[in-house]
This record gives sequence, structure tokens and C-alpha cells, in this order.
Amino acid sequence: MLEVVCRVAREFGIPWVRCPFDFSSRGGGRALRLWRPYVRRALRRGGCRTTDHFAGYALTGRFGTADLVRLIRALPDGTTEFMCHPGRRGPELEGARTRLKASRERELEALCAPEVRAALQSAQVQLVSYREL
Repeated sequence: MLEVVCRVAREFGIPWVRCPFDFSSRGGGRALRLWRPYVRRALRRGGCRTTDHFAGYALTGRFGTADLVRLIRALPDGTTEFMCHPGRRGPELEGARTRLKASRERELEALCAPEVRAALQSAQVQLVSYREL
């Protein structure tokens, strides 16, 4: 399966691929810990780049300001992709088939909170886009 991901990424000029193993998650057990290095190696061999770390699955649809501040304080060294779904709850979103509706506004509020900005500054986190990596 990873070979297909890498082939499609190359074909469409997609240099970065998500390695979706959430560093902040306590779950997953031994199997997940064993699978993670295999996926990273396979992506690397296939010519795909990925960030050093990933966060977001464990918090999807339920994080607030305090959760985000805790996550920032726990960031390991290196680059971390943070997945989130901020937004406004309007008619289009109401009609969408997703459980992530009300949570989008909470995520947007958390991302814009002064406490989060202070935590980023305190931890000396630099926010970048994939273009800057």
C-alpha cells in the first residue's frame, strides 16, 4: 500500500506525505510502536518526505485552548505537523457528513487564543508551512 502512496505522490509532484502516528497519543500499544518505523522507512525509500513528528489525531474534535497549550509544551525537537479542523459553523458545514461541526469553532478559538500564542513563544516554536520546509 505504501508503494502506491509513494508512486502517486511522485506522479503528482507531492513531496510531503503524512506519517500519521500521533506522538502525543498514549494508545496504540506495541503494534503501533513497531509499525511506525516501518512506515517511515517505506516512505523515505519511496522518495516521500515527512515531518519528524505528527500530532492531532488524539485531539481531533475535542481540543480546546488548555489542550493545545499542553501539546505545545510537550513538543519534541524537530518538525511536527499538527492536524486540526478550524472553521465557522455555517449552512454548508451543517449539510456536510462529518461529526466535526461544533468542534471546528472551538478549534479556531483555541488556535487564536493568547495563551496559545504565549506558549508558542515560550517554547520557541516557529510556525511554518510546508513551502518553508
